[in-house]
Amino acid sequence: MKIICKNCSFENPIERTKCILCGHDLSDSEFSTEKIHNIKTQEMEDIQPLPPPQSLLAPQANMSIYLLAPRVIIPLEGKNEWVLGRETWDDAQSEVDVDLTAYEGFQLGVSRKHCVINTSENASYVIDLNSSNGTYVNNAKIPPYEETRITHGDVVSMGLLRFQFLMKDTGKL
Repeated sequence: MKIICKNCSFENPIERTKCILCGHDLSDSEFSTEKIHNIKTQEMEDIQPLPPPQSLLAPQANMSIYLLAPRVIIPLEGKNEWVLGRETWDDAQSEVDVDLTAYEGFQLGVSRKHCVINTSENASYVIDLNSSNGTYVNNAKIPPYEETRITHGDVVSMGLLRFQFLMKDTGKL
């Protein structure tokens, strides 16, 4: 992670309090997500997990995301739109609904506001928020700010963090 100087735009190491280049105080500067340059798409294509059985879905939620590496199910409930990303120590009022920091989000290339999942009665969609490392659905990179339909069992990648989108069979979608 780097801190971008608001005065000269130099990317400083996270531990710096003053800009190396211009000496500006970095306490009011922004963090940047490091780009992951060598995403192994072939390796990602080789592993196509099966969705967990519907009995594993969170009982209170019609939709969930299933993080593949730590094998954790996170229910999506109470609204129709969820922002996925990372909270940082300086987020007074975070705009992230699903914080992936605890699941090595930063190390895996997840941006602070990486993507949005939204649903209606007819369909569910993922939208990349112009993230640093992109969002992929079933190994296909999706363009920023465009809705891409997702269905039960689809694999979504945010940088190197991968999850499956899960839906209960409610007959609506």
